Amino acid sequence: MQFKLWMEARTIKDFFGKPIAPPRTFYRGTDEGGKPSIIGDPTWDSLTFASHEPRIASYYGKHVRPLHAKPGAKILYEGTKEFIQITKGMPRRGTLKDFAIYVVQKAKAAGYDAVWFKHQEMIGTAIINLKAFDDPQRPSWEGKN
Repeated sequence: MQFKLWMEARTIKDFFGKPIAPPRTFYRGTDEGGKPSIIGDPTWDSLTFASHEPRIASYYGKHVRPLHAKPGAKILYEGTKEFIQITKGMPRRGTLKDFAIYVVQKAKAAGYDAVWFKHQEMIGTAIINLKAFDDPQRPSWEGKN
């Protein structure tokens, strides 16, 4: 019984309900000369997006590279008790983008470096503080971290 509780504390569920270990390595897809998409929201436009799946990252560019969370990086995972606490009082109306922006703003205020969302293909992982991640293969066209 104790082992089961220990394992449950160290797993999250993906979009399809499959238990997975909370990822600490993410992948970012870019193309040379590619520009980040700008939607006009200062919070959203300041983020770096990645996925825990290289396949999904490849949708955003041919150059897929890993981003490794440093040991002290705080990542908020959708579906956890911490995530539920952050989203308390959240307005119930709005779009998926409104939901994600609300969560990212709350997570940033609480000191998180990234937010992992279950729907990796629609939102992905929003990296708030890129300095909390090692980016050993950062291409020169993206400039310095």
